[in-house]
Amino acid sequence: MVEMGKAETIAQLLYKIHCEEPLTKEEQEVLSAWQRLSSEHETMYHNLLDETVVLEDLLTFISLDTDRSWAKIVAATGFSGDRNPNLPHENLIPPEKRYWKKWLAAAALVGIIGAGAWLWVNRHAWRSTNNVQQQIAKDIAPGGNKAVLTLANGSRIILTSIGKGTIAHQGNVIVSKMDSGRLAYKALDLSHNEILYNTLTTPKAGQFQLVLPDGTKVWLNNASSLRYPVMFGGGREVTLDGEAYFEAAKDPSKPFKVKVNQMIIEVLGTSFNISAYTDETTIKTTLLSGSIRVSHSGQSVNLQPGEQALLTNGMELTIKSNANLDAAVAWKNGLFTFDKANLSAVMRQLARWYDLDVRYKGNIPSREFVGYIERDLNLSQVLEILKVNNVHFKVEGRTVTILP
Repeated sequence: MVEMGKAETIAQLLYKIHCEEPLTKEEQEVLSAWQRLSSEHETMYHNLLDETVVLEDLLTFISLDTDRSWAKIVAATGFSGDRNPNLPHENLIPPEKRYWKKWLAAAALVGIIGAGAWLWVNRHAWRSTNNVQQQIAKDIAPGGNKAVLTLANGSRIILTSIGKGTIAHQGNVIVSKMDSGRLAYKALDLSHNEILYNTLTTPKAGQFQLVLPDGTKVWLNNASSLRYPVMFGGGREVTLDGEAYFEAAKDPSKPFKVKVNQMIIEVLGTSFNISAYTDETTIKTTLLSGSIRVSHSGQSVNLQPGEQALLTNGMELTIKSNANLDAAVAWKNGLFTFDKANLSAVMRQLARWYDLDVRYKGNIPSREFVGYIERDLNLSQVLEILKVNNVHFKVEGRTVTILP
């Protein structure tokens, strides 16, 4: 993640120089002005031309998670150099000089430079991770698979504390927890007409997967709940609070419907994401494939793949074309993705995933962020990234106070 503006611009120019790409006259003027701002900038510029220093920084970044980072580089570039995981990190560097530029370009593709310009622009921050950890008496781990299932009779099952297998019988329906950790429903008698409802609820720092009776797959994000029948009868309708990603099973005779506050999303068979947190001003429905109809207070819009329906403050429905699909479902894929997000929007996401109380001392700093952060990092690592982007804070237990 990197603050929009000068840091991102300088990082792009430094990257062009290292790749031996010519700068325009305007770009050279911007870079020269930045160099003159401080001796540290001048040193940073010259270090960029020293491959030994660059390699050291890249290796420091990679060492945060060598296996995952190497896999990303291989996936991004097709580079298949042998790597022995039992050898030191230096073995990540291809032995032949001609691979150096290719490896560096791969690093940029996976976000070391392009999406996280703080690698060089703020290279000193990697050496101060302990400063943030010292503020947190006990580091806070990221969220995980946590949920509570409330049955029709009111009994509650804490899903994180039970193993796989059958966990409940409801009428003629068996509820099971599968090997993957997700819930699944199986009807033994489709002629059974009694309608029973379950509610799956995730806490802050929790998420869970579910397969509905019709085969629809649901990924439920943190601080969310989904109410649904254990067996669909004449229709297929569920109620959502919070955020979820759906892969709706096709059934032309029974459209799949999701109720969100006063809004209804109707589909036949498609994949889409709904974000409807009460602490956000906008409900976002993003279509990845298929087609859906979104209705609210007499308004109705049809979405095509790549479009997003926006309902802001319960008012007029609008459509956003060319929506950022990766950002909409990033949480499902293990990422926070920010596309010109302000600081309060960033902190709301972090608060839900790490179960934090976020406070502000004075005015909220004016920032815009773009890029991604992996959701499996500990809180201290995430806060270090914010620190690199000139966000000041104080941590007391699970309370993070943003300072001017």
